[in-house]
Parts: sequence; C-alpha cells; structure tokens
Amino acid sequence: MNPDFVTISLPQQWFLLADSSVTPERACELSSKSISDAASGAMPISLNEEGYVNLVEITHLSDSEWSLDKRGKKILQGKHAVLLAEVNAPTDGKVLATGGADFFWAIYCNGVPCFDLLEHGNGGTPVTATDKVFSFPVHAGKNTLAFFVKCGMCGWAAAIAFPELLPQNLRRFSRRREFLNAFPPVPELRYGPWLTHARNGEVAVRFTTPSPIAVAVEYAPVGTEDWERRYEIWNGYYRWDTEYHAVILDKLLPATDYQFRILLFPEDESKDGHLPEPLQKAHVIPDLYTFRSAPAPDAGFRFFVMSDTHLPNASRKAMLQQYDHSYHLASADFFAHLGDSSSSLEYFDDELLGGFTDFFNKDNRLQPICLVHGNHEYSGREGHLWNLCFSDPKTGLSYCAFRYGIAFFLVFDYWTGREIDTPPSNRKQHFISQEDWARAVIQSEECKTATYRIALNHCPPQNPSREQTCVICANFFQTLFDTIPFHLVLGGHLHKYLHQNLHGVDILTLDGGERAKEVNITQVDVTPEAIHIRSGKEDGTIFDSFDILPSDKV
Repeated sequence: MNPDFVTISLPQQWFLLADSSVTPERACELSSKSISDAASGAMPISLNEEGYVNLVEITHLSDSEWSLDKRGKKILQGKHAVLLAEVNAPTDGKVLATGGADFFWAIYCNGVPCFDLLEHGNGGTPVTATDKVFSFPVHAGKNTLAFFVKCGMCGWAAAIAFPELLPQNLRRFSRRREFLNAFPPVPELRYGPWLTHARNGEVAVRFTTPSPIAVAVEYAPVGTEDWERRYEIWNGYYRWDTEYHAVILDKLLPATDYQFRILLFPEDESKDGHLPEPLQKAHVIPDLYTFRSAPAPDAGFRFFVMSDTHLPNASRKAMLQQYDHSYHLASADFFAHLGDSSSSLEYFDDELLGGFTDFFNKDNRLQPICLVHGNHEYSGREGHLWNLCFSDPKTGLSYCAFRYGIAFFLVFDYWTGREIDTPPSNRKQHFISQEDWARAVIQSEECKTATYRIALNHCPPQNPSREQTCVICANFFQTLFDTIPFHLVLGGHLHKYLHQNLHGVDILTLDGGERAKEVNITQVDVTPEAIHIRSGKEDGTIFDSFDILPSDKV
C-alpha cells in the first residue's frame, strides 16, 4: 500500500444540517472549523447497521417541507444538506474513502475541496457506500469532514465508508476499477502461481497481484542459467490493466525440469501506450518455482481426473489430501477437473485460487492443471472471473484443443446453462461457435497424427434421464465421431459413475457429490500400447478398470 495513505476509523457520531441555505461554500467553510463550532445547531445522527451513514429519509422535517415525485414518493427536491464529522488521523497523509449520494455531492476536509460531483452527479442508483472512490488529505490529530449533498429527483440519500486498505478487500467494491486505480501498482503476489494449458512445448504461468501491474516470467532448465524472459503481452502492448496474469512459456524441451521466477514492474514505462524496449525496473519475486514440461510427441504420460466436487475450501482440500495420500497425485503429468469445483463462485479468489489451485503448488513445485468449465462455474456474482484465470490465454476462450505427448485433447464448454445464468440465445450461439471450432480443429495435423484423441467436457454425451444439453452434446459428438476416430470421452455433471461404449467410443462419466461422499478419481495412463484406466475411491479402493487400444475405432 502507498505509505502516503493512512487508515482511520469511520466516525460513529455525525451531524446533519439540511436546509436550502446550505451551500457548497458554506460546507467548505464549516469543514475549516472545529467540529464543536461547525456542528452548532446540527442534528446528531449515528451509523446504520451496515457501518456507514445512509440517510434515505430525513424524518425530522415537517410534511410541508416534503414534495411528491411522479410516483408519489416523498422527496426533498431542491433541499441541500451537509453531513459533518470529526476524523482522527495518526499521522499526516491521505485517507482513501468510498461514497455515494443522490444525486449531486462534494467532500470537503479542513476547508479544502477534496472531491466534487456537483456538476455530473453520482451516476448510479440505488446509492451505495462504494459508488465512488476518492481521497482527501488529513493532518495528524483532529480533522473536520463535510459531506455536502443536493437532493436528487428520486429522494435524498448519502453514504460514506472508510474501508480497510487491504488488497484482499478490493474485489468487494462495486466500483472496483476506481478503487484499484487509487493505488499505485503493488509489487507482490496475491495468489499463485499455478500452471494451465500445458501442451507439447508450452505452458501458461498464472498468478494474481493486489493491483494491476505489468509482469514477466524468466525461465530456464533446472541447473542452468540460460534464462529466457516472456512478458505478458496483449495485442502488442504490455498489460498494465489487469491483476489476473497469464504468461506463456514456449519452446520448452520435452520432459525437462524447468525453473522460473516472476518479475513485476511497478512503474509504467510505456511510451504513449506503445510497446517500449524491454522493461528494466523489475521487482523480482525471490521465490524460484519448478515444473516438468510435457513429454515428447511420441511418449506416453499419466493424468488424474475428477469432477463435481461442490465443496467448501477446507473440505475440498482435505479430500484432495486424502486422494494424494491414496494415489500420489504428484506422480501424474497433470491434473484435470471436469467442472463444478464449487457450488457457486460468490468469492472467486477465495474459493478457487486460495482453496484449489494452491494445492497443486507444493513447496514451489507446480503441477499443471486442466479445468473444464461447468454449469456451477456460471453461478455466483464473480463467476466471470473463471475466464480470467482458466480460459485459454491465447484465445480467451473457455474451450481449447492441444497435443500432449501422443494424445490430442479437445476441452469443451458444453454447459447446462440455466436461463437465470445466461439467455437461451447465448447458449445456442455458444454451442454453434464450439461446433464450428471443433470441426476445424480435428482437421489439424496435430489431431490426425495423434495416437489417441480424448475429449473432456462437463456435460457427458450420455444421459439416462435425457437432459436436453446432454442430448445436444451427444448429437454433436456423434458428428465428430463420424469424421475422425475418438478413443475416450470424459464427463461429469450427472453425479453418477457410468462407463459405456457408444459406437466404439468409450464414454466415462465420473461421480460427484455435494458432501464428498460419492466423489471418485480416475487415473489415466496413456501409453503407446493402450490407455489404461483405473477408477477408485478416496481410500484407494479400485472399483473399475479397463484398457483402450490404439486400434479401437468409431
């Protein structure tokens, strides 16, 4: 946090002056006095239950001073008011605050204008304490704050808060971007790193920072000093605009242990928005991280796959630890999750980044993860952040295709979207876009020359209950099977374990459960001779196993 900012507590006692004689000039003058002089004759008021001043009605005024709007609601059109309070600061500095009012308002402190929306207005209803972000200077000791408000057309309301200036609180504000821009870039990590989109010769390093900042990653084979540097670039620009980062490491040697370190650039060195020479003023995160690159194109590999965990952080991590004890998850080249890792992404960072991805970072040794988008990832007010952390960093799409060793993977986002999550027309277009993409992808040389073709999707192309999206998915997959042989389709969603061979394709649906009682894990060993599949329970009991030969055709 910027050392110029000081943290103060929101005053518990406020004073209100509300009449047409209150002007911005008078409010500014009042803020230059001591609170005892400024609040003389004012009405004392207190904080509401939510911890900030929020005046929806001024009940002490007589009915003759109220008027009605077109909807019959009482308003104080044309009335002005000022809220006064004394704030105590430990040192000289700035205070960061958030506020809103209906509709034109300004802030004054110690006789100094600090923030003015008297011309343009608040710009949002209903009023909340996080509509706007502003700062004002304070000196050590007592300071008088004046919050001037003109009544709006829909009533009279004002709200103000002094949030704790901690990075983990930033995402909870409705005007989050304004809040973030009030800080200088913070050169530290918040979550991560974790690895996604591992493929032959590439992997994406992902992490988050407390505020938007430019980043780079330097990497080299373990035991060497042959460092390569890759910046986070977007359409030819360094990315100074995001705190969710993805840097692609390319030209990786197969089956090689790599080390990498993260560089942060707290100063904007871009020249009028154009790509400058390589940045030099780097803050280097001292930790070194390691990982193993994908195998050679003619080599086999192992991965574990689960689905539908639907668990809180602590329960999910405890379950993963038990599976790790039973199956040694780190023995795999990567870990796949087929969607619905959480019931609802209300607080995305805490639920997935702080409660899931960090499990695959053991003592700075990272295991790549492949996450499929499930229907529950569409739920919750921060569900959209899934795309910033797990979508393909090259395309920004929630579905992708890649060659890994001797296998070619298609990862779909055929979700069972509800109308409450997204309109039916959007779902239909999302299906069509994936179908067009998949038809083109399977014609690539990477796909045609692979020994095996494997598809991952949350919604399986089989469903005894005939759920509509499963039926649509099954129909589309059949068109793919008619074009090129597939060997294995992995899905979840149904919360039951099903293994079927439809038209020569093995379709495996993994179990899941709300309380982790039914969740199982599947180990997939891909070798030149066969795909060996073993499905087990949390205690290590194997309850299903089968092999798929390369010659198995549609």
